Amino acid sequence: TRIREHLRKAVNEAKRNTSWIQPSEAWLEAGDRFVDAILDPETGREFLASLRRQAQWIGRLGMVNSLTQVVLKITTPGVPDFYQGSERWDLSLVDPDNRRAVDYVVRAELTASGEKEPRWVEWLREWRTGEIKLRVTQVLLQFRSAHAALLQRGDYRPLPTTGRFADRVVAFMRANGSERLIVVVPRLTSRLGAPPLGLVWDNTAVVVEAVDCWSDVLIGRRHGPGVELRLEQLFAELPLAVLEASCD
Repeated sequence: TRIREHLRKAVNEAKRNTSWIQPSEAWLEAGDRFVDAILDPETGREFLASLRRQAQWIGRLGMVNSLTQVVLKITTPGVPDFYQGSERWDLSLVDPDNRRAVDYVVRAELTASGEKEPRWVEWLREWRTGEIKLRVTQVLLQFRSAHAALLQRGDYRPLPTTGRFADRVVAFMRANGSERLIVVVPRLTSRLGAPPLGLVWDNTAVVVEAVDCWSDVLIGRRHGPGVELRLEQLFAELPLAVLEASCD
């Protein structure tokens, strides 16, 4: 039903053989039959087998991209914008599909569970539940609230990257007085695997000031001091890193 409604919207707005103002019911019904045929386990067997293979791979890449977008919109200059219902994966099509009711009960249960020890490896392994996206959002919004001046008014400075996959990384620093934050996320990683973790990053590194130590806001791991942060270490458990200056 959802795919049928999506196709009806698409062909009506294409205005080739039907439109909202002058609908061709025969054409729309033919589209319904086409959708039914390719999604039927018998008549659509070959299509569905191909779709499943592609969807598994695209889904993993989408997971990495979605986590990256969450991190960037919370930590870059500006006001982060959130749509209700997108705290986990939002697999909606265009309207009317994206107007379905939000399941607030499951979101409330997850956020109220109060994990004493974050289970990032498990959440990443079970990424299809969407809990990892919710947890990243929750932790970083709490950090943003506790460091409002840093993230609302702090300077923004891109950081240089080196190594084999230097062009597959987004890295920058936010600074406000003594407060400093480094954000590192991947880009264009389809050839590195999904998620792109650990040794796949080879000698890729982010160049930083040698005077600081850094603590990962999400997983708690400490890094530095040193002149570079190696991605094989930053991305050992998660394909993203948000680091707070933490030298004692």
